This record gives sequence, C-alpha cells and structure tokens, in this order.
Amino acid sequence: MKMKKRFQLTYETIFKTIKSIISLYVSFEICYWANLSLPWCFVLTPLFYVLGGILYSLCHRTGCSLLSSISQDMPIVSEQHFEQQSNESCMQQQYKQFQQEFAEENQTIRAQRTIAEQEKLEKVLDYTRRTFTHLDFQEAEIFIVCKSVEYLVTHNAVLKSNDICIAYKPTITQISLKNFAWNVANQYQLRGLLTAEFVVTTFDKWFKESTINTVAKNLRTTTGKHAVEIEEHIC
Repeated sequence: MKMKKRFQLTYETIFKTIKSIISLYVSFEICYWANLSLPWCFVLTPLFYVLGGILYSLCHRTGCSLLSSISQDMPIVSEQHFEQQSNESCMQQQYKQFQQEFAEENQTIRAQRTIAEQEKLEKVLDYTRRTFTHLDFQEAEIFIVCKSVEYLVTHNAVLKSNDICIAYKPTITQISLKNFAWNVANQYQLRGLLTAEFVVTTFDKWFKESTINTVAKNLRTTTGKHAVEIEEHIC
C-alpha cells in the first residue's frame, strides 16, 4: 500500500511538473509571437495551466467512458457466442450418444426378434411332426411336409418341386389337411390364397379335382370330428 501511494504521489508530481513546463512554454511562445512584454508570460502561465488541467480531465473522462462501454459490450457478445457454441457442442454430443444407443437397442431388438422367430418356427415344425406322425405318415413324407412348411412361413411362398411325393391315404380327408394348413398359416397371418396354394401343392394327391380358389373359400372347418382339428394357438 505504501509503495502504491508513493508511486501515485510521484506520478502526480511528475504530471504537474510537466504540465507547468508546458504551460510556461506556451506562454513564452504566445508572448513572443504576440510581441507582449514578459509580465504577460506570468499572467498567461497559470491560465494555460488551468486550461490544460481542464482539457486533460475532459479527455480522461471521455477515454474512460469509451473504454467502459467497449469493455461492457465485448464480454456480452463473446459470452453469447461461447454459450451458443457450447449449446451446439452439447447437442452434437447428445445426438451422437442417441445414435449409439439407438443402434445398440435396434441390434438387441433384431437379435431378440430372430430368437423369437426361430423359437416360433421350432414350435410350428414340432406341431407338424406330431400331427403327421399321429396320421401314420412315413418319416420321409414328414420330412417333406416340414420342409414345405418351413419354406412357406419363411418366404411367404409355396415350395414347388418334383421331389414332393406324398402317398395318398384314404383315411385322411381334405378337411383335416386344410385345417392343418390353416393352423400353420394363422400363426403367421398368411393370406387365404397362399394357404390354399400350399395345401393343394403339397398334398396334390388329395386335391386333383380342386382349384386353389375353391379350396381358399373353405380352409377352416370347426363342425364335426376330424383327424386334425382347428388349433388357433399352436405357438
């Protein structure tokens, strides 16, 4: 504090001295150019000294006012700009995090869906094996029916091959086969025409005299007793 006061006093003393010298110099010059006598110099010196102080005070206040206004405006602008950049950066980070979480969740959902679909298919194939085993089909025939069912529910299309050969059994009725086809198709919400095409193609020995459109009109029979009954929930 003492050093600061000393420095301030020294600064004021130097400033007053310089101001006095400048005032005296200006007074001598004016007297010289105006051809005035020396006593006028001592009259003008205090006057210029006071005027110099007033001028300095005005300049000092004006400068301080300008610096104050500039210093107040600039932080606000820079702060707003910094805040905007900060918000944009925060939004970008949040969006990247959202993308990462969305990708992970989507991958998890796909994996779960794949597992669920596989489990559903296994239940449908198990139902197919049990049904045709009960109907006394041969092992090779049951294998062909299972492959046809798997192709149907996986591709939404009917497997057409010359290798499909299932021997006709008079004890098995069209109604039982249509009920089986409807039970499978119902688990996957397949169209009636596609289901009819599947049963007509896979069990062609039973449907030689039938058309797909005719079969599609009556795929589901609940009246009477049949070897294969309607089961809406086999999965």
